[in-house]
Amino acid sequence: MKKILSLLLVISLIFGLISAFAVTANAEDLITSVSFYIAKAEIGEIPNVSLSRCDAKYGVSYTYATEFDNKQTINKGVSWYDETTNEYLNVSSDIIQENHQYTVSVRLVVKNDGKFDAAQLHESAVTATINGKPAVVKEIAGKTIWSYIMVSYTFPQEHKHFFINDGVGAPATTEEDGYINRKCLYCDETNQLEIPKIESWNTDKLRYAYTGKAVHPKLNVYDREGTKLYENVDYIINYPKDCVTEGLHMASAELIGNYSGIIDFEFNILKVDKPKLKVTTSASTVKLSWKKVSGATSYKIYQYNPKTKKYVNLTTTKSTSYTIKGRKAATTYYYLVRAYNLEIGSPYSSKDVVKAVTLCKAPAPKASVSGKTVTLKWAKVTGAKRYVVYKYNTKTKKYSALKTLTANSVKLAKQPKGKNYYLVRAFNANKAGSSYTSKNLVKAVVKK
Repeated sequence: MKKILSLLLVISLIFGLISAFAVTANAEDLITSVSFYIAKAEIGEIPNVSLSRCDAKYGVSYTYATEFDNKQTINKGVSWYDETTNEYLNVSSDIIQENHQYTVSVRLVVKNDGKFDAAQLHESAVTATINGKPAVVKEIAGKTIWSYIMVSYTFPQEHKHFFINDGVGAPATTEEDGYINRKCLYCDETNQLEIPKIESWNTDKLRYAYTGKAVHPKLNVYDREGTKLYENVDYIINYPKDCVTEGLHMASAELIGNYSGIIDFEFNILKVDKPKLKVTTSASTVKLSWKKVSGATSYKIYQYNPKTKKYVNLTTTKSTSYTIKGRKAATTYYYLVRAYNLEIGSPYSSKDVVKAVTLCKAPAPKASVSGKTVTLKWAKVTGAKRYVVYKYNTKTKKYSALKTLTANSVKLAKQPKGKNYYLVRAFNANKAGSSYTSKNLVKAVVKK
């Protein structure tokens, strides 16, 4: 990580009363102070440098040196030497690195035929400050054409520790805490981060419904501080191959990463048999009935919509039958019943859905007599595909079919003298006839 440092280097050249410099113009210049700044020094680049002078009275102009023994190591008269690696920096490719010791060398040139002899100064006459902390003045030297001042400083001298993981020192187990080794990104400071031991684990459920497919329970693992671990990061679950059949199964989880060890857990697969349904309908009701399923504590009744393929739970019952009222006559409905052992339900699919077609409403015929001919007429019944006319024998109390037809009227010739009783039933597309009792009979009296 690159850490940006705002770096201000101020080197003040403090001159006492120094003998005058010889200049070509035979003038005397008194240099009182010169300052240069290293501004915006950032880790990962070569900082820019600016120079100013404080003796504008004499007009002596200093510039950066443009030549040096190795041109690749200077940038506008400033060279950088890494004393940690003992190499000059190549200003076109190298960068400033954290916690390295550098020597900063600034070369000054005097224009207007002037001469600045830095060699006449003492190190004690120069001070350098960076971020309010003193830097070390390493050397002051001068020649007739250029002079230089060297200041050494460690980037940075002070920093806030930023620790990163440096590997697991000891993984945590179910018995003991572990720890992670950490080191500062910018220095050699190290410490340890505690890894709390594994405290508890459980599956999301203790029992699972048999489906005919493999069951892979979700495992929850927690450390002693209640923090939840992550599957495939902190542990990997190994499921048995036979976790399809009903019964008790054992599985394990291998702790990985910051943890070590094996966790064992168990789960139960329970199979609840499917109820076998019997359907009985009337014009307005559907009755579902079944035999008791072994181990079942309740039953849930669903209505199925074949268009949306959705199930709607109608009710839950402990009985082995249930009647749905308020149904429309001659209408097809679909139902499913599942047996439950507490929270575990019997397996199901659309193949387990039963069809229930409600009966047509019973026709209400009216009779008329002409001689020995009896005429029966009735209103058309919704959903009826055919009608069957019966004659009722009051002595034997039996019905005998006389005619089957699609019309809503019939003439019965040569009927016997006396009271005659008739019944008309409507049959739906499922070939189920309308329900009837003696109240549905119609009487016709033949007098001849």
